[in-house]
Amino acid sequence: MAKNTMRIATQAHRATPQTAAEASNAMGELGTAMADRAKLQADLDKAVAEVTAKFQPKIQALAAQVKDLVGGLQTWAEANKDDLTAQGKRSVNLGTGEVGWRTNPPKVKVTGLPKVLELLKAKGLEMLVAIKEDINKKAVLEDPSQIKGVKGLEIVQDETFWAKPASVDMEEIAS
Repeated sequence: MAKNTMRIATQAHRATPQTAAEASNAMGELGTAMADRAKLQADLDKAVAEVTAKFQPKIQALAAQVKDLVGGLQTWAEANKDDLTAQGKRSVNLGTGEVGWRTNPPKVKVTGLPKVLELLKAKGLEMLVAIKEDINKKAVLEDPSQIKGVKGLEIVQDETFWAKPASVDMEEIAS
């Protein structure tokens, strides 16, 4: 019976160094590329900050105007809700737009969870109490010998390659 073999594709790299000298040159290029990337990112960040500073006051002023106008419309609509919602209406067309009320889906609000849980159990309403089971990963890591022979449970640890050019104060993680 033939054994199935699996091939793992790896990403081809532009130039894999073949000697220590080539690796040293590649490290120099890496440092230059990382420094150039950092400078461009800094230039981009500066440009974004300048554009943001230019438009932010106008955006904030318009946001305040929008909030004030919506608040005023809500005050007017609440004061006239009986007339506006006659015949079971939930919204009103004002010609230039609509105002209305929307009922959100119901949700459960709990205040004082421990006391509520205690009361539910005391009333025999355990079916309303959710119990969540999970693996205590911290305990497994503290004493890995306990999981020997447990299928589907193992401790794994990855290794990550990194490169840090001497010319820049940065590190690049391989992914």
